[in-house]
Amino acid sequence: MHEYYRLPTLVLLTVLTGLFLWLYLRARSHLRLLWTLGWVLVSLRLIIEWQGIWHVPAGLAISNVCLELAALMFLGSLSPGSVGKTRFHYIQLFSLPLVAYLLLVSLYPASPGKHHLLVFVMAVAATITGIVWASHRNLLPVWFTLPYAVIVGGVCIYLTWQGDYMFTLYVVQSAVNLLTAILFLVKYRRLSPGIVLTVVGFIAWSIPGLLDGVLLSHGFSVLVLGRTVNLIKIVTALGMVVLVLEDELIANAATRVRDHRAHLELESYARINLWGVPGHSQKIYEEVCETVSASSRFAHVAILLRGVEGGFYFAASAGMHLDTRVAVETFARSAEPAAIEQVAAGPSTSLRPLSSDQDGPLYTGMVLRSSAGALDGLLLLGGLRNPDEPLMPDEMLPLELLAARVAALREAGQLTRRILRAEKLAGLGHLAGGVAHELNNPLTAVMGYGQVIEEIATDDAVRSAAAIILQESRRMKKTIESLIRFWRPKWDHRAPLAIAQMLADIEQLRGPELSRSGIKLELRIAPSLPPIPADADHMCQVILQLLNNSVSALDALPEGREKRILIDASRQGEYLRIVVSDTGSGFSDLTHIFDPFYLPTEPREGTGLGLGLCYSIVREHGGDISAVNLYPHGAAVVIELPCESVPLVPQATFTAPTF
Repeated sequence: MHEYYRLPTLVLLTVLTGLFLWLYLRARSHLRLLWTLGWVLVSLRLIIEWQGIWHVPAGLAISNVCLELAALMFLGSLSPGSVGKTRFHYIQLFSLPLVAYLLLVSLYPASPGKHHLLVFVMAVAATITGIVWASHRNLLPVWFTLPYAVIVGGVCIYLTWQGDYMFTLYVVQSAVNLLTAILFLVKYRRLSPGIVLTVVGFIAWSIPGLLDGVLLSHGFSVLVLGRTVNLIKIVTALGMVVLVLEDELIANAATRVRDHRAHLELESYARINLWGVPGHSQKIYEEVCETVSASSRFAHVAILLRGVEGGFYFAASAGMHLDTRVAVETFARSAEPAAIEQVAAGPSTSLRPLSSDQDGPLYTGMVLRSSAGALDGLLLLGGLRNPDEPLMPDEMLPLELLAARVAALREAGQLTRRILRAEKLAGLGHLAGGVAHELNNPLTAVMGYGQVIEEIATDDAVRSAAAIILQESRRMKKTIESLIRFWRPKWDHRAPLAIAQMLADIEQLRGPELSRSGIKLELRIAPSLPPIPADADHMCQVILQLLNNSVSALDALPEGREKRILIDASRQGEYLRIVVSDTGSGFSDLTHIFDPFYLPTEPREGTGLGLGLCYSIVREHGGDISAVNLYPHGAAVVIELPCESVPLVPQATFTAPTF
């Protein structure tokens, strides 16, 4: 028998369900999906009732399952509870015994006694699942949800034991709808038209279920109640549609606010002159931190940079208290590249173990990468303003662009320094070569006549003066030869050179001597370093010169200071990098240390010609050499040599020169 009084409700509800489906397809989300499925189930139940097939056991079973599962869909959309790491929802667990309960009492209404124990077990299982869900933290406090689940579950178990199965279902539906109404209020915390219609609808929907169980034998009352329930469903569905549209309006307004804020943020970052203060990168980093702290949602900002030894150091900060800054510095010194990547993965890094502020904020960050993709540093961000407002991905875009600019600044600065140094030293090299050739011929004449005077002179004073002339002339000739080598060093033998073996031999050669002087020599070589095409003697000369440079700096240290030299060799893309670092006093002038005529002021800088010769040798190998001062003290010289393929011939050996 068709129940045509349900047809208008069915048509309206079908239209609203189609609208829910359209809204879900526009912006897919877990919440909209469950709402759409819930109203599909409600519509399916109305179709079954309209067709009158709910009078047969199978139709009744499907109708009851649709009714209860629809209520669970609405509840589950607002419930974050889940089980374990698989994110298996408690609502899914709750639905299993409930569906079994519904099938048993609907398919076998005439002889429930045979299945009474099984039905009772399903009621207990559903109650236990509900209590477990209520004991976990959700939108509602546990002191409310746990007693609520215990009371409702106890009533349902009692009714099931008494054999009043259908009234048990009405109690479950009413309890779920009432809890859903409360969750809507707690989640949205506003009294908009959509919220009011939805909450009133679910509360009203929870009442007729109980009345239906009481008035089951009164036909007229049940008919009026059924039509009232249908009207309540329309109101509830309409309220939820309005609620979705309200959320979209709120989201659009929030997006406009974020876009405006991002525009202002980008403008403030664009005003940072990253290229206007050559040689003063520290001031630029400080300006970046101060601008980010003033313009973004993050109050605490710091820049950590990767040093030549592979570790990280604290470069600049803004908005941080002293203890927080100390914690960041400690983190930077001890951080591995994996830890830096973890900070950038999300706001989950805490500095509380390193700080006295146990309520300190969590930190996230933007990694600084070179053009080759290598990790070069971190823009550390913390102290989120308005923490109740979720941080959207588009809010991080200005910071990502700024981080890319800072990384480009760092890389471009290194490249610019290399180009300027190469141009300057190339000019000095040509000058040195020209001067050496111009001096070489008259010096040869001076040495020749000095030797003749020494041989033919009979006066001892004249012979002594001639000897002095020859001695000083030979010393000058060595200087001229050094200038010629700086301008154009000669290749003695170019062959595949195993850098790892060469460094190990140097350690064996100089290690014991340095140890007796109180200097610790450490060697750190990456596995599987490829051979490089190089002159073995010249490359050994470079490393030994750098070692002597470090030893001079360490010898000048006061007693009690750590004296350590580290030689690190690794592969960086297409280049092999060798870093010779020490804990000495650092270079006094990084811009002139490779100049052939540089007059040094520190013990480590020798005569000024040794480092210039190192530069010349490395340059002739197609590589690059640079020097940096380390924080808080120390210095390092970085050599980068190309790892181009070379023929497989016996590897070169070398003879270690002395200085």
